[in-house]
Amino acid sequence: MRIRLTLALALTTALGATAAWAVLYPTQPGDYVYYRDADNQVVGQAWIPCYSSEVREWGERTANAVKTHMNCPPPVE
Repeated sequence: MRIRLTLALALTTALGATAAWAVLYPTQPGDYVYYRDADNQVVGQAWIPCYSSEVREWGERTANAVKTHMNCPPPVE
């Protein structure tokens, strides 16, 4: 019984940490994450531009973050 409780707690902790990380970092093209300080000022940003898989970022990461998504236009021929 104690082993089951320990495994359940470990799994819950691991899933929670993974979900928290996913919110604080862009995961697909068009994702933007703005990092804010205690005064709600933007102190950093991370994004993946349309038509790229390269993450670009500046500033510092904080726990106070806002994630947005921009719909990418179709490529021009």
